[in-house]
Amino acid sequence: MIREGSGYWKYLPSNGDGQTVRFLTSYDYSVRFGRLGRLFDKFLSRPMLGWATAWSFDRLRLWIERGFDPAASMRRSLVYLTARLALAFVWLYQGIVPKLILRHPDELALLRNAGLSVPAAGIACAGIGCFEVVVGLALLLVWRSRLPLWLTLVAMPIAALAVAVTRALGLPRGYWVTLTAVIILQPWGGATLVKALQRVLGTVAGGVLTALLGALIHDQRPFLAIIFVFAAVITPSSDPFSFTAMAVPMLIFYELAIIVGRLLKK
Repeated sequence: MIREGSGYWKYLPSNGDGQTVRFLTSYDYSVRFGRLGRLFDKFLSRPMLGWATAWSFDRLRLWIERGFDPAASMRRSLVYLTARLALAFVWLYQGIVPKLILRHPDELALLRNAGLSVPAAGIACAGIGCFEVVVGLALLLVWRSRLPLWLTLVAMPIAALAVAVTRALGLPRGYWVTLTAVIILQPWGGATLVKALQRVLGTVAGGVLTALLGALIHDQRPFLAIIFVFAAVITPSSDPFSFTAMAVPMLIFYELAIIVGRLLKK
């Protein structure tokens, strides 16, 4: 592939303290096979060569600064590479093949068992497939980010447990269990417990308040006034734009709730 090339290493003292050294290196070459060789070199060979050079010198840095054996660093890097590629393959395969291409009956049955209708299960299956593809691509493209790894480690077992609880209890709208479990997840256990407690208390308080208002008020106009007063209280500033931005979505969701309630009664 490489016809001929040359490069250099350069060590420069840094900061004037006599203990810090800056290392520079460069390597360039010409390739064979004409335009095809140049395309292969641009998109694969040259990036891989640069990554391998940086990786080898990073192993040397870890050996000098922290005493990590270069051979052990190489083994750990290969294990990490293998694990990350395997996870990416699983996410991509599960998102593309059974959900986006085949719409496998088992995938749809799992969503229907969670309480979704047949059309909603098809839409949810496609949405979950797209999400899994995004996570798989993130594992490959955002190599330094650990967020996809934490998502795999934490979200998947909890989501599976939520589905198992839904099926065991026979909940008619069990998908809310899975959504709630995913929403309250945090990177550490203490924050997850706090968020779960806040969600439970908020749900109970919202249900009690709604029941009281529904029992005491039978006209929509007082509800509209209550929404405006509540928006004025929780708006962080006194300007009318913030107030409107807070009140309008609440009014929209209120009207949507009325429409959904009427549809459910039919």
